[in-house]
Amino acid sequence: MLVDIQRATINAVAALSAGNGHPAALQPHIDAMARIVDQFGETEWNSFASFYHAVLVRLLLTAGRTDAARERLAAALQAADDTGVNFYRAELFRLRAQTLDDADAREADLRTAIATAHEQGAMIFELRAAVDNVELGGETATSTLRDAINRFPADSDWPELRRARALLR
Repeated sequence: MLVDIQRATINAVAALSAGNGHPAALQPHIDAMARIVDQFGETEWNSFASFYHAVLVRLLLTAGRTDAARERLAAALQAADDTGVNFYRAELFRLRAQTLDDADAREADLRTAIATAHEQGAMIFELRAAVDNVELGGETATSTLRDAINRFPADSDWPELRRARALLR
């Protein structure tokens, strides 16, 4: 089962990275990840469920299925509450912000994601949420992004960090 889960996840992430957001191209990956997520409640491996929920949500968002993504996020956040497994909570809030139409609700979820990630010492999740906040909120969110960037060593260089630094220029 674990091999199947990893294979499906790798294939799903590869499909997202390929940039083909056509719903028909993503549907096999959505189906595979939905099966995995639905099975997790029946196994002792449910501590990893929030990560797999997030992969499924990214597929659904890319396919334009915002309502289904929002439903999956509600289930993922509830599972985190039920199990106490919260290592991916900040990322779930960041993704949920992408499903919301209301600007204030999006900002609230991004601020929750930033605060949660900061509290957990999850610098990458904090950076991602701060980037999204700048992209949605503009100039008022740049200080939060600057703080997130400054948590990384100055010589760090990888695509997400470069993208974040570019937003401040």
